[in-house]
Amino acid sequence: MKISNNTFPSFVHQTMAQKTEGAKNVPEHAATACLSRAADVYISQAGKELSAAARLRADQETNAESQLHEIRSHKEQVASDKQRIAEIDDTLNDEDNRLTDSDRETLLKERDELSKRSKTPEDQLHETYQQIRALQKKQENEALTRGDAALIDQQIGDLSISAQKQQDALKKQGKDEELFMQQALQERVEQDAKTKETLAKQEEAPSATPSVQESLLQSTMAAVSKNVTDDNH
Repeated sequence: MKISNNTFPSFVHQTMAQKTEGAKNVPEHAATACLSRAADVYISQAGKELSAAARLRADQETNAESQLHEIRSHKEQVASDKQRIAEIDDTLNDEDNRLTDSDRETLLKERDELSKRSKTPEDQLHETYQQIRALQKKQENEALTRGDAALIDQQIGDLSISAQKQQDALKKQGKDEELFMQQALQERVEQDAKTKETLAKQEEAPSATPSVQESLLQSTMAAVSKNVTDDNH
């Protein structure tokens, strides 16, 4: 944050002017420290006021925002797990890596755990279609008996019903997430209105006045000047 002369209120300039005449013989490092402390006093108070709205807004996350946060966090975790799986596959398939049997077993175990944890509804649907295609290839075998053919037909039918249910679930999941987004926007508008009202009431209540800030500033500069005087004696 860049501090200019216009950043400080009038009482800061007046106090600094009063101290300037008596500080002509003060070492440069002491004067710099004094100005720095004066700036800190003002900036600290200003920072508290500027960040009040942001803190209040963050502390009041709406229900829909919480739901969206959980959904997005889960997606990020799944993406991270899948990236790790890809890294493990690269390591296992790299012929230049001299993995011991123990190392390979450890990696395979980690991969299996990550695969289970990161499996999404889309992955499950993909697996179902793969099973259907594999059975359809079996149907092309002319050596199948009527009983085997009937069994495959039944399996394909069951998997097709399962695939349809999975597709419906995915569509519902997408609609639910879209509704959460719309609800979050509406809740945020309402919450921000309440926050604005709360902050307006806080501004009307008694708060730190410039005289208090000026007192803090003068105390800081007086203490520094005293230290400088003591050092000179």
